[in-house]
Amino acid sequence: MNHDVFISYSSRNKPTALAICHVLEEHRIKCWIAPRDIPPGADYGDVIDDAIVACRLFLLVFSEPASLSQWVKGELNLAFSEKKIIIPYRIDDTPLKGAMRLILNQMHWIEAYPDAASKFGDLVDAAERFLGRQPTLTAAPTRAAEPVAAPIVKEKVYRVGDYYHENGKEGIVFEVDAAGRHGKIVGLRQGEELRWCSKEEYAANRDISSGATAAADGMYNQRMIERTAGWREKFPAFAWCASQGEGWYLPAIDELGLLLLDTVVHEAVNRTLIQRGGKPLVGVKASGDYWSSTENTAPSMFRSQKSQWFARRVSMHYMSSQGMSEKSCTCFVRAVTAF
Repeated sequence: MNHDVFISYSSRNKPTALAICHVLEEHRIKCWIAPRDIPPGADYGDVIDDAIVACRLFLLVFSEPASLSQWVKGELNLAFSEKKIIIPYRIDDTPLKGAMRLILNQMHWIEAYPDAASKFGDLVDAAERFLGRQPTLTAAPTRAAEPVAAPIVKEKVYRVGDYYHENGKEGIVFEVDAAGRHGKIVGLRQGEELRWCSKEEYAANRDISSGATAAADGMYNQRMIERTAGWREKFPAFAWCASQGEGWYLPAIDELGLLLLDTVVHEAVNRTLIQRGGKPLVGVKASGDYWSSTENTAPSMFRSQKSQWFARRVSMHYMSSQGMSEKSCTCFVRAVTAF
């Protein structure tokens, strides 16, 4: 690997992270950023581990989504243990908590909110200084802001139920932040009767936890599954979601609950799905179960059964609710992604 900077970010801040990467590389500072630099078919965890070990600077795009991301926390912990120079680039005013607070509290921050592009020049200067280079003679703030200022200004505001079709992604908004610029969409298609894991995988490894236990972060669960050799054959529901395109994943139980059990969200999404020719969600009090990506961690009702034999799902029956089923059972599947 031949890079200077590893960029760690939440997928919900991807436009900002890509803009940062663009600016740094314009100034001949080579960056490593996922998913761009992950070879096809490679193990995410192994490649990211190698990339952090090989970098000279670790750049954290800090935000509320980043502070909640288990993947970002893991990357930061590795960078800290490898004694890397860490540059936190703060794009909102989320306070530090927990392990992140312990690691970052004494470090110098680049405060870049409310306009994330406003401090690109400072970031370039800091990176060049830490890398032992002479500052570039070009006007960094002016050149840096131009490629990204227009998209930020023109960014569309979304509401739940809106149709989204940007950056190669198409779906219906089911969750959105207060500003209406970032959120999550559900795809137009539906996977029919898919198993959380194959019968063969269930029989061979049902006593072993997959590690996909996050209740609110489906992307984390997806990545945990993708670390398993042969995961596409072993975990059909996850494979179907990944086949929808880059960044799509099987939603965690809290994400799925919002989509299916919140009546306002469910109705708004279904109206637009029907208008756009998509497959509607199974109706409340209808019949059908949907898989989440969350492995069960609650103790089983029966001593002879183990919690990891099951995964969480949402049942759309007369009493629509969350529950669990054996991983080898079949359920409907919807793919979601962040924007």
